[in-house]
Amino acid sequence: MKPRRLAVVAVATAAVLALASCSDPEPLVDPDSPVASYSWSRSDGGMDALASGYLLLLDGCLVISSTEDAVDAGSIVVPVFSRSYGSWDVETQRLTYDPITYDLGAYVEFGGGFVDYDPLSNLDLPDACARFADGDGIFLVQE
Repeated sequence: MKPRRLAVVAVATAAVLALASCSDPEPLVDPDSPVASYSWSRSDGGMDALASGYLLLLDGCLVISSTEDAVDAGSIVVPVFSRSYGSWDVETQRLTYDPITYDLGAYVEFGGGFVDYDPLSNLDLPDACARFADGDGIFLVQE
């Protein structure tokens, strides 16, 4: 390859790599994940409600419950986590959200806001969570 052509290829490659490192792609949503997720960034602003309770896995859906007992769960809310800040470990069944890791059964408090579920929104709601999503059963976690 000629030196000039090599220099052009090197510059083009460097430009592509520089642009790729500037973007922050969202992780892919695992279809088997029990965690509801959506696109959100702190630069989008936020809401100021608080959801608190126990992190439980009910019938394949990660929820916040007012009780520790999965058999007799109290009030239930489906937390919806930002794909940019959250992850789910399938093996350990642990949630990590910016940068704290939570075990099932842990008492949690998250800032954000309650919303009605809209199937046309940017929410990825696992099928197992649909029955908990009625009314104000969705909480967009932001902090």
